[in-house]
Amino acid sequence: MPGRNRFSIAAATVILTGACAPAMRLGDGPPACASPRPHWAIPAASPRTLGVAFATPGRSRDGWGIYGDQRLRAAVAAWNALALPLRLRVTTDLASADIRVTVVDALPADSDDPEGLRRYRAGVTRLDVSALGTLRRAHVGIAERSPLGTPYSVDEQMATLVHELGHAMGLPHAEHRLALMAAQPIVTSLTPADARLAARTLALRDCPQTSVAVRR
Repeated sequence: MPGRNRFSIAAATVILTGACAPAMRLGDGPPACASPRPHWAIPAASPRTLGVAFATPGRSRDGWGIYGDQRLRAAVAAWNALALPLRLRVTTDLASADIRVTVVDALPADSDDPEGLRRYRAGVTRLDVSALGTLRRAHVGIAERSPLGTPYSVDEQMATLVHELGHAMGLPHAEHRLALMAAQPIVTSLTPADARLAARTLALRDCPQTSVAVRR
């Protein structure tokens, strides 16, 4: 079972266009428009579907070259099961995909991590954000090993993939520990806490569009 000392996904997640946003507090009232968060433009009348493509790795210790498409479809299905206004669709067209997923042997350590969890860095998400704060493309990276060479199990890599797809959809970290989107998750699949976080975050799409500073 993953835990703090073995599987710290979100703490290692880096958004190169800006620091990871703080976790959203999940109240019962309507969402409030605070400072703008990078988000996909979603039509009010119908869900938006994002294309997700898998870049087949040249080498893989854990069968991603053979099972990558199957694993990606399982991760996409997990999010689509929540019936959110933002849906995912697997595509083979890397050039036009909204989200690209790549599996690498290991990711470099994150020197900006104040807690030293860079040793367990399992995934990274890079967001391409417009000046208005809307997302244009996302790049997800999944590691088979930690920067120190510790191997991740396939189950851990799958949990990382689902977690990183959440960031690619524009979701922040969750405060609830029993959420896969938690900064230090102790679960390997989506939970009701993730569903609440996603529904509340994506409801903010109707907030007024204001300019945000984007760090390049």
